[in-house]
Amino acid sequence: MNDEQRLLLLNQYDILSKLDPEDNYYSKCRDILANGYEVLYSEISNRLSEPMSSEQGGFVIDVLQMYRVLNTSYEQLEDKENITDFDVAFKGFDGNEEGKYYSFAQFFLDDYNRFGELKENESFSYNSHSNRVEKYSRMVMLWKDTADRYNDNLTAEEIKSIINA
Repeated sequence: MNDEQRLLLLNQYDILSKLDPEDNYYSKCRDILANGYEVLYSEISNRLSEPMSSEQGGFVIDVLQMYRVLNTSYEQLEDKENITDFDVAFKGFDGNEEGKYYSFAQFFLDDYNRFGELKENESFSYNSHSNRVEKYSRMVMLWKDTADRYNDNLTAEEIKSIINA
């Protein structure tokens, strides 16, 4: 971190420490920066998560889009052919082992307010409590190979093929 970056952050933490004097974190960070304690710079960034790659974020969006199409297509089927609401419900990501995927999906659905219709399925969940990335990868691959993947009119056979991937 160069002196200009340190000064900018120092000023930010000085302002924050005055706005919230009860939170000692801001004054601690200000002091670390002011004194140039490089060994403690990690204390300043400890509130930052590891970045999520564009590829990982795009994958989550693909999964959510796929489930939107599965749900909408399912609703339009006259003969459900033993497909249930549960089968086409977004099951989430494992909150413990797929944390980045889990938190991005939750952000995208709630804070970014996209694909809200997925939450209308009573079997919807954010936390699958089991790893889902590999399964979703297979499902997305099959979904992307369907001719009408964005037209919300998958056949029952296509839906079954995707959910059984």
